[in-house]
Amino acid sequence: MGKLLAALILGLACWQGASFGVGRAQAQDAPIAASGIIVVDFQAALRRSSAAQSIQQQIDAARDVYQERFGAMETDLREEELALSEARDDLSEEEFAERRRELEQRVLDAQRAVQEGRGALDQAMANGMGQVRSVMFEVIAAIADAEDALIVLDKAHVILVSQGLDRTDLVVERLNERLPSVELTGLDDLAGDP
Repeated sequence: MGKLLAALILGLACWQGASFGVGRAQAQDAPIAASGIIVVDFQAALRRSSAAQSIQQQIDAARDVYQERFGAMETDLREEELALSEARDDLSEEEFAERRRELEQRVLDAQRAVQEGRGALDQAMANGMGQVRSVMFEVIAAIADAEDALIVLDKAHVILVSQGLDRTDLVVERLNERLPSVELTGLDDLAGDP
């Protein structure tokens, strides 16, 4: 498939009667009329979108809260373990075993809370980026329709392309207009008690 795509792009360049040399420099910045192909750098468009940046800021802030919360919990558990070890000689075997079981249960609960917190961060990120991708594909479809494009290619899968076919900047501009930010849900639980 990759060879076929490269051959198609090379054939298109030859068909238009121009090489990618000196004579082509002016045409690279101007849109190529009726080519039927547009190219979008999907990953760059996602990264550059204001919505994706808002998602990353929210995730970073939630991660800071998450790390602070669970860091404090870990410190408390270590202190309890140290206190239990120091009190071992003063406790009966049964009493020590019971307190040890309680501590182990709190450790298991904390580990479960950590996993749930990570899962909440991952899920919030996935949901938010899913919204951005959905709107981005709608924007790309509208641009392709307006330009009568028959094919939209991801720039990551194209070896060589005329800049006149690249619509990444236009996609980012329109995506930012349609979806300036995304409000993530499910992150408030990270600030509460486990």
